[in-house]
Amino acid sequence: MSSKIVLAEPQPLSEAVLQHIVGLPLPSSRDLLDYSAFAPSLTLDAIVAAGTHLRHSPDQPLLETPVYLTSEQQGHFASQVLASIINASITRPTNNTEDPAFACLDPTTLGGCAAAEPYFVDAVGKLSPIATGDHPPIADIVTKNGNPVLLSKKARDLGAETCLTLCKITVDGVPYPSGSIAIPVMKTEAREEAWPANGERPYTLHDIRDVRSLGFMRLSMFALPLDERSEWHEAYDEYDEDDSEKIQQTSIQEIISRIRDILDQDKIS
Repeated sequence: MSSKIVLAEPQPLSEAVLQHIVGLPLPSSRDLLDYSAFAPSLTLDAIVAAGTHLRHSPDQPLLETPVYLTSEQQGHFASQVLASIINASITRPTNNTEDPAFACLDPTTLGGCAAAEPYFVDAVGKLSPIATGDHPPIADIVTKNGNPVLLSKKARDLGAETCLTLCKITVDGVPYPSGSIAIPVMKTEAREEAWPANGERPYTLHDIRDVRSLGFMRLSMFALPLDERSEWHEAYDEYDEDDSEKIQQTSIQEIISRIRDILDQDKIS
C-alpha cells in the first residue's frame, strides 16, 4: 500500500512572513547591509534579504511552505515579485524557458549600490554606437542572440560593479524581473577580448556566455510601477533634485527600448 504525499498548505504573504525573510541569518558578516538604505518598505526589504540568502544558499528554500497573495497584494508588483521568489525557491521549477539563465558562483561579492539608478540613467543618455575617441567605455552590454540582457557599470569608483537586468532572468532556477540590480562576474578572457575596443564606442559588447556568475541584489526603482515608487523615495534623499526627477520619470521599458535602438544602430553602422 503506497503512502500519500501530503503537500503543505500555502500561507498568505503576511507581515509575519516578511519579517521572517528579513530576519533570516546572514551567511557572512561581509553581507551586512542596511536594507533600508536601498528599500524603505518591508516588502522591498524582504526582496533584498531573499536575494542575500539565495546568493549564499541557492539550494535552500526561503520558507517551508509556499505563499499566496491576498486580493489587495495581487495588484502590488513588489509583492508579486517576492511571492514568485519565495515559491520558486521551494519548488525549483525545471520546465525549459527562453529566459536567460544564470548561476551564482561568487556569493561573497558585495553589492547593493545605492548609486546604481543615477549611474544607469546618466549612462543610457550617453550611450551611442558612434565612436567617442580616446574615452574609455562607460558600460558593458550583455546580449543573448542579439537581444539585450544586462547593462553593466564599468566605473569602479562609483560603488560596486553592478548591472541592470534588461529582461526577465533566472538565477539558480529563481526568476527575477527586468529592472533588477545584480552583480555579474565576467570570465577573465571575456574582459580581455571585449569588443569594441576602448575608445571606439562608449560601451563594450558581450555574449551571455561571457558571464561566469550572477547574483541578484535588489529591485531598482525602474522596475517599479509609478504608484509604488513612493515606497522608494527615502532612499534618494542624498541625491540632488535633478537625479531624483530623472529616476522617478524613467521606466525599465524606456531603458530597454533605448538599448535596443543602440544595438540596432550598431548593426547598421
